[in-house]
Amino acid sequence: MWCILNRYDSGSYPRSLEAIVAQKDQFAGYDPETEVTPEIRSLVEDVLNCWAREQAGETQVGRTMSREYRFFRGDGRHNHFTVGCHTGRERDWFLPSPCSS
Repeated sequence: MWCILNRYDSGSYPRSLEAIVAQKDQFAGYDPETEVTPEIRSLVEDVLNCWAREQAGETQVGRTMSREYRFFRGDGRHNHFTVGCHTGRERDWFLPSPCSS
């Protein structure tokens, strides 16, 4: 979700979240007819709430991915986020999780 929001914030992508997700060959498996589980809905609502607070000027909202990540590739088990499309400059760190115990 943060990757999608990073794309939105960059201004270089369509100006709706749905249009960003629905772009051809961008988010494999996207299907607007797929039922959203309560767990996924809760996660998305939490990230959108954090993002809205960030847009309003808050700085400690629980962001777990740096704003520079707009691209990723998957290996079937994990997504690997990058700062550029096909640059080979893969990053393997994230901001601290606000959910750590």
